[in-house]
Amino acid sequence: MHAGIERRDLFVTSKCTELEPGRVRSALSNTLQELQLDYLDLYLIHWPFRLKDGASRPPKATDMLEFDMEGVWRKMEKLVKDGVVTRQRHWCLQFYTQQAQ
Repeated sequence: MHAGIERRDLFVTSKCTELEPGRVRSALSNTLQELQLDYLDLYLIHWPFRLKDGASRPPKATDMLEFDMEGVWRKMEKLVKDGVVTRQRHWCLQFYTQQAQ
């Protein structure tokens, strides 16, 4: 790595926004390519819904779709088995919801 910093000295986290089981690996591959890395230490499920293709960011309520959480989770577990995400114990879900007023 640049500036004399070793990759093993960094803990790198990213979020998966492609919450369709068939897109999880390609989303990670794109992230790794953009970061110029071979693996992540932590990969999060970004939000508890899937977005329509072309959805605005931040998304509107009409842009949100249900998603197959178990299918996505299984694909993410496979990333750990394949060594592109390092430690299973660091899996977590990051969900933010707005409380209705």
